Amino acid sequence: MSKFRDSKLNYFLGVLLIIFLILNVYHIFYKNEFHESFQNSTKIRKLREKCGLPQDYSETGHCFADGTHQTCCMLGPEAREYADNSGNPIGAASVRAFEAKNGRAPNADELTPWCTCFGSKVCSAYAKKFPNDGTHIKFVNNPNSDTEIRENVHPDCEGYFRSKFSIRTHGTPGISSSNSHSNSSLGEKCENESHSTLTQL
Repeated sequence: MSKFRDSKLNYFLGVLLIIFLILNVYHIFYKNEFHESFQNSTKIRKLREKCGLPQDYSETGHCFADGTHQTCCMLGPEAREYADNSGNPIGAASVRAFEAKNGRAPNADELTPWCTCFGSKVCSAYAKKFPNDGTHIKFVNNPNSDTEIRENVHPDCEGYFRSKFSIRTHGTPGISSSNSHSNSSLGEKCENESHSTLTQL
């Protein structure tokens, strides 16, 4: 009789252990994964809004959602024209996005936002090439954080933050390969508020 009771108890404890393991696996692989995905999608929407880009718009679906389009760049007219003519047609794309967001076309000298390639430092290259048309980095996103961005980043510092945030370096049409330098030696300068501002969304 006692052997029978022991076997029933062992069976009951075994079932409880299995249920416990199943619940833990669910929590680790499903609940946490959903929470993380939700957090990321929430941040992406905040970033697009802060950048001035439309939500639920096919042409900006990649913005702040992949491994390189993590810079919010305000493009001036000269930069837009150069981009379109050099094989990187983001000038026209930024105008279409502006129209979708604001319901009107931008004025000739109005800046238009776009998510440019952090990996090839597109925005800083355009800002240096066209210093008088207003092109500048509005902010760069830190994809390793749920809340952190760097605003008002100096053109010399996009490479530093690219390296700090572990963004892969790559080429882009119209951007010189000499622009691939990381500027890692400028760390202290770039972390200073005169060259960038740490902001929490």
